[in-house]
Amino acid sequence: MKGTRDITNSGRAMRENVGDYVRLTLKRAILSDGGTYFIVAKNIFGTDRAFFTVQFRQRARSLTPVRHRRSSLGPGDDFWEQSGDWPSTGHLDDASQILRDIHERSKTRREVPGPIAGEPVIADSGRNCVTLTWPKPIHHGDAPVLAYRVEAWRLGSEGGARWGELGISPTNAYDAFGLVAGADYRLRITPRNRHGWGEALVSAPLRVQPGAPTLPEFTRPLAGHIKALRGQDIVIECQVRGDPSPQTRWTLDLDAVEAKEGHIALVREGGLCRLTLTGVREDDAGRYCCEASNSAGRVSTFVRLQVVSDPQLLHADTKLRRDAILPEGDFPPQFTMRLRDRRVQQSYPVRLTCQAVGCPEPSVTWQRDGEALKENDRISFVRSDDGFHSLDLSGALLEDGGEYSATATSALGAVTCRCTLVVDKGIRAYVAPEFVAEVGPAREVEVREGEDLHLFAIVEAYPSVGVVWHRDAVRLRQSQHTTATLDRDGRVELDVRHVTARDAGLYTCTASNEVGRATSTARVRVVPADGPVAATLVDGEDDDDAPPASDLPYSKEPAFIRKPRSFDVEEGDNVLIVCEVVGDPKPEVSWLRDWLKPDYYHHSPQFVRVGSGPEYRLEIPQARLDFTGTYAILARNQHGEAKAIISLQVFAKGE
Repeated sequence: MKGTRDITNSGRAMRENVGDYVRLTLKRAILSDGGTYFIVAKNIFGTDRAFFTVQFRQRARSLTPVRHRRSSLGPGDDFWEQSGDWPSTGHLDDASQILRDIHERSKTRREVPGPIAGEPVIADSGRNCVTLTWPKPIHHGDAPVLAYRVEAWRLGSEGGARWGELGISPTNAYDAFGLVAGADYRLRITPRNRHGWGEALVSAPLRVQPGAPTLPEFTRPLAGHIKALRGQDIVIECQVRGDPSPQTRWTLDLDAVEAKEGHIALVREGGLCRLTLTGVREDDAGRYCCEASNSAGRVSTFVRLQVVSDPQLLHADTKLRRDAILPEGDFPPQFTMRLRDRRVQQSYPVRLTCQAVGCPEPSVTWQRDGEALKENDRISFVRSDDGFHSLDLSGALLEDGGEYSATATSALGAVTCRCTLVVDKGIRAYVAPEFVAEVGPAREVEVREGEDLHLFAIVEAYPSVGVVWHRDAVRLRQSQHTTATLDRDGRVELDVRHVTARDAGLYTCTASNEVGRATSTARVRVVPADGPVAATLVDGEDDDDAPPASDLPYSKEPAFIRKPRSFDVEEGDNVLIVCEVVGDPKPEVSWLRDWLKPDYYHHSPQFVRVGSGPEYRLEIPQARLDFTGTYAILARNQHGEAKAIISLQVFAKGE
């Protein structure tokens, strides 16, 4: 289109479709053909447009045909032949060959995205942070944009002559922390698709305005641990402040707490946050957390609630706390709430809190890895009237990780408590659990009745995992009869003392963390005390008489019992991606390529999906260079979903 006119209807325009590419040819171009053109693409989901401009330059004088007067030509003489400027047949052949070469190169080209369509803007700001947004690139190449890299350059003598990476965002928005209030910055945004990083756009100077909103602060945090009698009413409350006024939410073991009539009431009165439990039940026990957030950041405080059924136990605990906290006369310092280990993502704020009492009142000092800490623009110490002491760290850095200690000192003595702070790069650096040594290590274990059963496995993951054991889909609890352990090296062990026939069955060990889960199984058979024990078949041994191990772990939610793996192949190789998934009911399994179903691509017949469970395969015969990308397997049923992500890299032959 040019203006409102469809130029493909003219006699000098020719449109060609080759696969995903469309080419427009204008024959015998003239000056009036200059201007802005656009192409419109439509389907049932919507419309998109792309614009381009055609400009003409005056031909060099030596190449301009000399227009002879007609009167000077002889009868039958051709005007252009006389001038000698009409292209010869050989020149036309060269032009055709150039067009063919351009067309062939366009088939295999890999386009990175162009720059974003406009400069980033500050949508919101805090004391040392800003929320950035920017428009998407007009030209994203032949693949969608996957991420944006955000970099900053502080202007002035203190900034230094270098760009510093703030982070990578999958969307066209980013929360940047650790900036200096009142300083000027230039920002550089670089988009990326699967072919690589594109062209960057550098913004005009932006200033982080001083006097920005302040981080929320709990002036009265929750107690560390409380007990409640079953059936009793209990009130949990804390006090928070911040500018602007922060929003709060309650969670129980990371699940949101919702108000329930007659049982749970949530009240917010100014800065007072109150949670009331009417008729406490056993399932109310757990870790309650109150989280406060505003545009400056997010903080939280928590309390662990234990529900008891013996009134004497509650009375004894109350008396012990009262005597420990408020004894008569002078007494040395003691911690009534100790520091707890924390994990935080780089650039996020974190608070470490403890409670110290004593008479005379003790002073508290802070150390990291044995070295004393002092307040600065990132570290601040907070003290409240009821003995709570906090260390606030804004914009945590990787080097801030380590062992932190608080020492309470008075004339009668000193006492210290410690915790470990881990600062990492967030979930992108996490590793899903994987069993490097399966349970058993045999696939079948036989044990005599009355003997002890010992199962073990080794799991690797980051961060640390939680481990749960099941026997025939029934969870095993710690008891005098059953003991489960997990050490810091990832060794998982299960000991069952004096086994009986009821202890036989399929044992499943499930390890999970923030990014995934893994399972390992073994079948345990209990034989009579005077019966023979069959030799177990260890993985890797051959035994033609042994029955095949056909038992699969049971899981309501979809779970991968064999995950797919990534591939690096050459052009023309055959690729086979295999995985095994279980779930009850059987999950629906979808294959995604660059987060789109393979049917989206015009060469989808080359992707063959095989299997109806629990094994699923994706066959890609004769892989092509443009098959390079991210592939995901998504399994979903009514209980949840599981996904696995791999990469396929196709190299040209000889690379």
